[in-house]
Amino acid sequence: MEKDISQKSRQEIISYLEEKLVGKAIWVSDKFIHIKASHNEDRSGFISFVKRWNPNFENTNVLYELETHEYALKFVFVGDVFLMNLLLDAFGGALLGLKFWVLYNTPKKYNSFGYSGKEAPTADELKSIINHFYHE
Repeated sequence: MEKDISQKSRQEIISYLEEKLVGKAIWVSDKFIHIKASHNEDRSGFISFVKRWNPNFENTNVLYELETHEYALKFVFVGDVFLMNLLLDAFGGALLGLKFWVLYNTPKKYNSFGYSGKEAPTADELKSIINHFYHE
């Protein structure tokens, strides 16, 4: 049975992630947090650290969006492996072990972390797939 996380603990975790990821949580639900960074430096390791530090948080999915320029890292998703595979199938990118799905702001080429399709997806497109998973 999944353990609940208190609202106080959840807010402390979100505040910690906002500070460490240099970003702002722009969408928060029971199972999903979307944080938009104000820089383009990958600091996604802090998400894994928080999940280890607070096991009650391990079932929360986190989408980390970075400011991008061409060929830069655009999204990192840390969460459910099934969801990571859905994002991979729908948008390209790559899985890094069973911990991260990453997508770069460049078209996918053989063995790259780029997006498939004509253009990189938006955060809303990613959130649509994630939210659909939880509402079926």
